[in-house]
Amino acid sequence: MQSGIIEKVDRTKCPDVGKVHYLLYSEVVRRDALTTTLRVVFDTSSKATIDSPSLNDCLYSGSALTPTIFKILLRFREKRTALVADIEKALLNIRVSDQDRDVL
Repeated sequence: MQSGIIEKVDRTKCPDVGKVHYLLYSEVVRRDALTTTLRVVFDTSSKATIDSPSLNDCLYSGSALTPTIFKILLRFREKRTALVADIEKALLNIRVSDQDRDVL
């Protein structure tokens, strides 16, 4: 909560019951890791009921990126200098509009 990634739910302003869905999650503990020993893993293939879709079923996955890896590696070698960056916890820092937060 201090980092601003999650927020406390105000139960007096809960959305319609049909919009609420909870994701199953588990933890992965890596004792050999130096920085992040505990990582939360969400089960986005879980379904509320047998007939309902999962989050994975509803999200657009985009095109496969595997065929472009070769082209990326070739472009990487074209220039004299290469830059590499790591965006820490990028997936958990995506801004979601206020109207969609209760269903994400």
